[in-house]
Amino acid sequence: LVVASTWRLARFNIDDRQFSGFLGMPTPANGLTWISVVLVITGEGLHGGPGTHQLRSVCVEMANSPSALLAACVGMAVLMLSSIPLPSLKFKHF
Repeated sequence: LVVASTWRLARFNIDDRQFSGFLGMPTPANGLTWISVVLVITGEGLHGGPGTHQLRSVCVEMANSPSALLAACVGMAVLMLSSIPLPSLKFKHF
């Protein structure tokens, strides 16, 4: 993930096509995704509503499975390095 993040940041700095949105998942969004998983596992990021138990159990199972963690890391790296157009919260005239 570190190499993919570095590659993404280097490409983002020289890419002129990303003026109104992102091409690929931004590095901060990747970091927020992993922080969210940690918060769900610890129970700090949960509100106790319907589906909370299922969400926590899926995240705990993923964290306990090396193959699932590897797949998630590879998937996130691919999303960061892809050219899939994603929206951004850039406000040019604010």
